[in-house]
Amino acid sequence: MRLRFRIPLSFAVGALLILMAGICGIVVLNGAVAKFENNVLHHVAGGKKGAEIAADFSVAIQEWKNVLLRGKDPANLDKFGR
Repeated sequence: MRLRFRIPLSFAVGALLILMAGICGIVVLNGAVAKFENNVLHHVAGGKKGAEIAADFSVAIQEWKNVLLRGKDPANLDKFGR
């Protein structure tokens, strides 16, 4: 094969290899981002659930405190608020 054909052919093969490596890298990167997103969403959901439980617990504590201080009489609860 003549040098006249080898040089463009070698550049074309090199460009094709670079293109294939880039596509492979993008596919691997997308998989890593999807896995990371799944892990992050799992931890965020756990944090939200924990905050929700803490808020519900503080409301329950406040209600118990109201009952202990003001009794079970609904008139006192309405009079002094919750």
